[in-house]
Amino acid sequence: MPYITRQMLADAARVPHVPFDTHAVIEELQRANPQSYTRDLYRFVQHDDPFIGLHAEIGRRLLTIPSLRKTRKVKGRNVRGRNSNSQEWSR
Repeated sequence: MPYITRQMLADAARVPHVPFDTHAVIEELQRANPQSYTRDLYRFVQHDDPFIGLHAEIGRRLLTIPSLRKTRKVKGRNVRGRNSNSQEWSR
């Protein structure tokens, strides 16, 4: 993701209470970095669902943050208000 930086992602992962899921990180990225989030979302405009493309990439990049640890899959409300599976994380 050229616009959402590693630091932005790490900062967004520090905000939610533990445990938290990827949806919470995405919501924080949207709130704190709307321009960068939108620019990276636009990179997926050719996909059937740009949100799924970007959010999957965000999940993969969360794996590169050393302070985070995957715990389990959980169901939760995504940024469009739908229930979907998401990765739960701990610090």
